[in-house]
Amino acid sequence: MSRKLKLGLLIGGIVLATGISIYVTVQLIWPMLNGGQEEVAQQVDQTGDNTAQDSSRNKSQNKKEKTQDDVSTEKIGKIYEIDNLTVNTHGSGGLRFAVFKIALETQSSNVVSELEQKDPILRDWLIDYYRKKSVGQLLDPQFQDSSKTVIKNSLNNRLSKGRVDSVYYLKLVIQ
Repeated sequence: MSRKLKLGLLIGGIVLATGISIYVTVQLIWPMLNGGQEEVAQQVDQTGDNTAQDSSRNKSQNKKEKTQDDVSTEKIGKIYEIDNLTVNTHGSGGLRFAVFKIALETQSSNVVSELEQKDPILRDWLIDYYRKKSVGQLLDPQFQDSSKTVIKNSLNNRLSKGRVDSVYYLKLVIQ
């Protein structure tokens, strides 16, 4: 086989593998990370597997779902976003990575200005925190909730003008 043919096959294989991983991420993993377990369960159910749907329903029943009225009466504070956090995951040999975008909510403008001033320090800490996580840990359904608490507490220990009240994930992509 010629070198050009081998190279073409290799590139085609890489493109195909990338396309499949993007499809799996967008169609299966991403909806689960964004609270769409029931949609995924319905897709699985259409293929005849009722176990996943039953499990998803039980999880949904255990969660308190916010109604539209609950969300509309919630007071939203000031938001500071940290975008474009890209890290290699622990134990992946540089082959897997995760992309994050988080929003930090506070009631104080002073905290927002302090977050802006300390942005490089906060990014460094967040990169270090996420880099220590394996793909399995990042995909764990409990990760988002537990990491929000860790991040909030750690950031509050670094702030002097107030506190971060909430942490929200705006983007969490694992490749």
